Amino acid sequence: MRVPNSVVLPVGTHVDCCREDEVEEKRCDIMAKMAAMLAERKSNLAHFIHNLEGSEEPEFYMDQWERLKEMESCMLTILNLVAVNCTDHHDIKKLEAVILEHVKNEELFPEVVRVLPPIYRQVEAAIVGMAGSEELSEHG
Repeated sequence: MRVPNSVVLPVGTHVDCCREDEVEEKRCDIMAKMAAMLAERKSNLAHFIHNLEGSEEPEFYMDQWERLKEMESCMLTILNLVAVNCTDHHDIKKLEAVILEHVKNEELFPEVVRVLPPIYRQVEAAIVGMAGSEELSEHG
């Protein structure tokens, strides 16, 4: 919640241990709890900011006020929970597809279309080369 404009994809596992109606009930419960948590955070931040603004000498608390305002502007996007059976290869592939779909979403991740500097490719090539080298110890 402290990373500006972060995106969270909740993943529910062990759906093989639940009936289908239980999975949906738990999904709704988890999403409701996360929404409540975000609302409480927003309310708490507003309360702290209001208290600092109402203090007798607010100039002494300017650093705290600025930090709280910065935290207040950090938006958190929570995507719909994905329920998977980790023992089912098809479900793992479904989760992978959902992740890739979201990562390619320019509204969620506007940086996805940014061209990386050439040095990034050089570093990646060096890492791949090192990984294939016999000089690298087994433990990495």
